[in-house]
Amino acid sequence: MHLIFGMTGIINELDNIEEYLKTFPVGLPFKNETGTGIQYVNAQLRPIRFYDYIFPKEELGKIMNTLKPETEINSRNCVLPNTYLY
Repeated sequence: MHLIFGMTGIINELDNIEEYLKTFPVGLPFKNETGTGIQYVNAQLRPIRFYDYIFPKEELGKIMNTLKPETEINSRNCVLPNTYLY
């Protein structure tokens, strides 16, 4: 089963939660020729990270160039279409 969720907070606290989730044992039911049972394994944590980055509007070009160098910024300091980060 997959559960996709988001979290926000202080980075150190989020890191602690991620470390806990990476080592959290979950029961995996199995059946074989000798019977059934449960084997405990660690669940997989696959991060999808989103960020809310706060900075002065005048620095947009510099920030976008840092995140994706080929990003185009127009004269009004707006990101042009088709230059979004992936």
